Amino acid sequence: MVPLEQCLAAAKDCDAPMVSICGGEPLIYPKIEELVAGLREQGRIIYICTNGVFMRKKMREYLAAIYDKSNPTHESYLSQLLAENLITEKEADAIRNADATAKTKTVIHPSKWHYWNVHVDGLEFTHDLIVEREGVFKECVVERPRGRAGVHARPHCRARRRLQGMRRRHQDGQDSGLPNRDEHDCL
Repeated sequence: MVPLEQCLAAAKDCDAPMVSICGGEPLIYPKIEELVAGLREQGRIIYICTNGVFMRKKMREYLAAIYDKSNPTHESYLSQLLAENLITEKEADAIRNADATAKTKTVIHPSKWHYWNVHVDGLEFTHDLIVEREGVFKECVVERPRGRAGVHARPHCRARRRLQGMRRRHQDGQDSGLPNRDEHDCL
């Protein structure tokens, strides 16, 4: 595993305006939050390529770090996430009652300079099987709550030909359950 300091030094050395963080699954990198923060401090645009499995966890960590009981907008936002089944009541309570460690943890903050590229490894059954969690495909591609907390995300499909065939069937009046390819804000 590449140490955080080496990652940040490589970005500084190449002086590219945008850095794409990919790999297997970059959200399992133990210092991903610090890497994103360090790249933002360098003024980089950040593009994280993920299969979507850990995005809700990262969202919950962010919300726990910023949640303020005196801010009615925060509670309204939690209510919306609960209504959309994007968090459970237990998770909402954990956000509301976050301890000092959670409040001071480095988290990935939404930014107009940060994009999520959610790669889809096939259709619903295949993608959920690969990521070993039911519902990830729908969460990232079909249900797609847009503009959530300033997060920019775009689904990227590795099974483009199969999806194009499904879209043609959808256009012929058969419902494929897939979104229009041009609609890209999904999380």
